[in-house]
Amino acid sequence: MLGQMPTAQLIAILKSSGPAQAVSLLLSMPAERMAVLSAMLEPAAIARMLVLAPGDRRAELLATVPAERVPLVLRELSTRRGAALLSLFPTEWVEQVLRSAPPDQAAELMSAMPQGVGSRLLESMELDSSDELASAVYEQAAMRSVARAAVQVSQLDDNACDLLAEVFGKRLRICVRYCATEAMLGFAVYHAATEVSWRGVAGIVIVTNVALTDDVALIVENARSLGRTLEVVRWADERDDGVFKRALVRLAG
Repeated sequence: MLGQMPTAQLIAILKSSGPAQAVSLLLSMPAERMAVLSAMLEPAAIARMLVLAPGDRRAELLATVPAERVPLVLRELSTRRGAALLSLFPTEWVEQVLRSAPPDQAAELMSAMPQGVGSRLLESMELDSSDELASAVYEQAAMRSVARAAVQVSQLDDNACDLLAEVFGKRLRICVRYCATEAMLGFAVYHAATEVSWRGVAGIVIVTNVALTDDVALIVENARSLGRTLEVVRWADERDDGVFKRALVRLAG
């Protein structure tokens, strides 16, 4: 009987029902009807249903949502819960979802996936250096490295990945800069040396993914000659944590 109702009427019933009843009703529909209904429901409503749906049917429910709308639904859930849901799906579908999501959200979801799943997914996506998702994934990983090496870490700027961290009682500004080219790194280092505020910090560390060039070394040397304590560290992954920590010690020592 319900399955034969007009779609608009069913949507009204789902919206007026309690979350548990709405879950039961939606999951009782044929797969094709579920897809139509979930495409018309607000992301927040679907998220509530996902939380209350039986564990073995959550993936079935999320699969009815068009891939491009899934990031909106996952935004209503905790990152860890959303990552756990995505981990249940085939790689190709998850890639499509992540490509539809804002880079920061996609990077957070990948970092919260079970160990090894996120890294394998990143490899399968074959991101190039200019990809915004590659930049977001790098920034997330670098920020975790900062948190492992320092205390009282806080983010200074939402538009740039700038952090304030305390090391041996001294405050250091850490600028994470993902660069697609060496020229971009030169600009980032020059900007940090000349434009970023040094007020209240003992020094600045720039963490980057590309190899340091002679031009970068010259910028650092000039900054130091003006009394500005500046370090540039190439960091690729957690295997470089030791190099990063030694730079912090040099600045704070």
